[in-house]
Amino acid sequence: MLRFETPRAVMRPLAAHDESLYCDLYTDAETMRYICAPLTLKRAARTFRDAIVSPPPPLGPVLFAMEERSARRTIGVCGLVQFDQTMSCAELGMILLPLERARGYATEILKALVGAAFASFPITRVWVQYAGAHVAAERLVVAVGFRRDEASEAKEQRGNRVWAIERSAWTSSK
Repeated sequence: MLRFETPRAVMRPLAAHDESLYCDLYTDAETMRYICAPLTLKRAARTFRDAIVSPPPPLGPVLFAMEERSARRTIGVCGLVQFDQTMSCAELGMILLPLERARGYATEILKALVGAAFASFPITRVWVQYAGAHVAAERLVVAVGFRRDEASEAKEQRGNRVWAIERSAWTSSK
């Protein structure tokens, strides 16, 4: 899973030269409004450094820079942001730069990320979590095949929604 692609995007491991992208995303109030409070620049830089030197799963995340294929410009960050203790499931996440939203990248990349996660790790399910007010995120996860994760009500705090897809459902839909 070190690299995966879609027709319009290439996902490569997050690297030291992606710090500016990462910090721009995580410190921007508009970008973070459905995720969490924006980070300070100092904290974003620290979490970036931690992310690129993190231990392999299940102890650390697996993060990717998303690049638009034809122009080779970076459009955001995605990855497996956490694994459960048994490594039977993982949480996926994605953040696009403001100008790249609503261009169809999210659906294409989330589908590829789910497929790459199941192909690369012995996980049985993946989940996403987003603010309940984020209508576009709900349309995205429904389009990709996620279902509302009723078993994760404990994760649905502060108005967040949790959706998941099982490996068996993903495999049978392909």
